[in-house]
Amino acid sequence: MKRISKDLLIISVFLLAIASCQRLDIVGNNAITKFEIILNLIPENISFHEAKNAWELVAPDGTTCFFYNSDTDENRLFDIWIEFDAIPFIESGLEIHRLPNHLIFDPEDSKIKTGIKISTSVGFDTPIATMEHIIRTNRKLIKYHEFGDHYGLDLGNNNMLHWARRVELIPGDLSFILNQDQFIVAGVDVTNISGWRNPTVRAHSGRRVVEETRVVKPFNLTD
Repeated sequence: MKRISKDLLIISVFLLAIASCQRLDIVGNNAITKFEIILNLIPENISFHEAKNAWELVAPDGTTCFFYNSDTDENRLFDIWIEFDAIPFIESGLEIHRLPNHLIFDPEDSKIKTGIKISTSVGFDTPIATMEHIIRTNRKLIKYHEFGDHYGLDLGNNNMLHWARRVELIPGDLSFILNQDQFIVAGVDVTNISGWRNPTVRAHSGRRVVEETRVVKPFNLTD
């Protein structure tokens, strides 16, 4: 009898584990599907950047770009990263020498870049196949944020790329999210950065609901 009970317990734990993985797969699968919808809304904004050896998604205003490649390159500082115009930040008080090490300023084009390296070395011929491989092999990078009804791709140091689960229904089908603290320590008045917003939003921190203030550049792609 004890043996049967033990077997049933093992089976129950196994089934719960499978159910948990399936739920996680739903988030991953939906994130990929919704990212493809975003790309289809602005097909002229996605292309392969030969010099940077990465897919480039250009924001509608042309000031911010998201780069990604599932084929990691030791000569590339990041495999997934964003680049944005530094001028509005400089005009709001940014002192370049005070930027944290994960924020890289390029004086040639006055861009700031930040991102992460990933653990995969397989390249793909299309932007959606590349993103799908990144999400499936680096599953912890993607999360669903129920308060904003969007998916968030972790770019390190609380910087993210967000895209909507349902376009048209929330402000910001595609949003570039920056951690405000990394700019505050460098002298920036984060409430006054041209082209960027500074909202306070609700988010989960473990089991708690907290409020976070971020530097955000959102775009509605269906206007």
